[in-house]
Amino acid sequence: MGLSAKLLVIGAALVVTLSPAFSFTTSAGGLKPGISAPPDAWGFSCSTPTATRAGRGWTGATMSTVTTPTHSLACNGEPLPCSIASDEFLKTYPRGPYTTGRTLDGKSVFEFEFHNRRIAQSVQLMVDAGSLKRPEEYDVLTDPERLRPLLLEGVRRALTDFRALDGCSQLEAKITILVTVDEEGSTHKLWVHCQPLGERPSKPVRIQIMGAPRDNPEAKDSGWVVARQGLWDAKEEGVNE
Repeated sequence: MGLSAKLLVIGAALVVTLSPAFSFTTSAGGLKPGISAPPDAWGFSCSTPTATRAGRGWTGATMSTVTTPTHSLACNGEPLPCSIASDEFLKTYPRGPYTTGRTLDGKSVFEFEFHNRRIAQSVQLMVDAGSLKRPEEYDVLTDPERLRPLLLEGVRRALTDFRALDGCSQLEAKITILVTVDEEGSTHKLWVHCQPLGERPSKPVRIQIMGAPRDNPEAKDSGWVVARQGLWDAKEEGVNE
C-alpha cells in the first residue's frame, strides 16, 4: 500500500490528517515481529468491564456519554481486543517509551511529528540508560523518518477500530503509544491504544509540584506512570496535574 497523509499547520502546531483512504508502505527496515496477546501475568484482561466514560464530539455535537466497549488496541499495526483504559494499559504492560496525544476534528493527530520524534528519542535515551533492552530494530525505532510509517500504520489501525465502536464515531480520541521490547528475543512491539478523550479541565488548571525529578527526564518512560502513583494519590483535591 502507498503512504497517503496530508499535513496541516494550525497556528504553530503540526497535525497529520489521516484520510479514509490512508495507507502506507512499511520501510525495508520496518519488520513486523510476531504479535500475540499479552500473557495474564501482565494483568491484561479482554473481558474486564470498563466504566462508562464521557468523550468530545467533533462535528458540533454536545458532550455525550458512551458505553463499553470504548477502547481499541493495535500492536505493530494489527488489531487486538482491549477493555482497559490508557492508565491501566501503561501500568500493566511492560515498561517502555510512550507518548500520549489526541485527535483533532476527528481525523487528524495533533502534533504527530512531535510524538514521532519523542518516541524515537525516548527509545535511544532508555537504551542508553539501561532501562530498555536494545531492540533488534534499534536503528529504525530511533530514526524518526524510518519510525514514521510504522507509527502511522499503528495509529491508523487503532483509530479505525475506535471509530467503529458503538458511540465512538463522532468522539475525539486520546491516543497512547507505547514501545516494548521482548526480553528473550529483543523484538519490539509498537502498541497504539485509543479511547474517548473525555472532558478537558476547566480553567484555571491547577498544578501541584511534589517529589524529586525523574532520573531520566528527557525520556518519556512508562515506568514513571507507576512510580508517580503515590504522588497522584497524595495530591490535593481539585488539582489537575
